[in-house]
Amino acid sequence: MKALKNLVTVGLIAGIAATSAFSAPKQKTIKLGFNIPLTGDSPKVGESAKFAGEIIKNEINEAGGLDVKGTKYKLEFIYVDNELKADSAINVANKLIDIDKVLASIGPEGSGVPFQRAKFTTMQKFR
Repeated sequence: MKALKNLVTVGLIAGIAATSAFSAPKQKTIKLGFNIPLTGDSPKVGESAKFAGEIIKNEINEAGGLDVKGTKYKLEFIYVDNELKADSAINVANKLIDIDKVLASIGPEGSGVPFQRAKFTTMQKFR
């Protein structure tokens, strides 16, 4: 009986070791959304925000990720075009919150557009 117990224990340890050896640990990720104009009247505004976002994201990820209370998180940025229109900015905010499940959203940029988005995200309790 003791030999069977030892055999089962060794088998379990070997199984766990084999599983661990072949499965890479999953990196935790923080998703951030960018509600920016990539088309419309001011695509350069959105392009510059995306360019700057990629630089900082790459720097942080190459350094091992963002350290939050001792845990490293890779950054994932989701860029969505709001066409510099208030209605589009609301739709983008909805997509980022409900579909993409971002932790936070940056933007929208451009005068007039943020006010409509602020009303929507306040109703969604997303700040």
